[in-house]
Amino acid sequence: MRQYDANEMYQDFAEAFKYHRKRLGISREELAKACYISVSAQGKWERGDCAPGLYCLWAIADYMNITIDQLVGRKRGNADG
Repeated sequence: MRQYDANEMYQDFAEAFKYHRKRLGISREELAKACYISVSAQGKWERGDCAPGLYCLWAIADYMNITIDQLVGRKRGNADG
């Protein structure tokens, strides 16, 4: 099984989150109101400082109408590397 580095995962998420948010024309303020997450938290995510928990991932993916895999930037369908 592939070993995942937290910093690498944070960066993959940061890039994918920002890409989808901008592609869909969703502002941080709009997402904050729709998914009950702060604008400042979104800034930390987009910088790759940290990533949201599972509940937030579900809410964001549902709001953006994409899968969690797409939202986190996961490119493979399995964890075998």
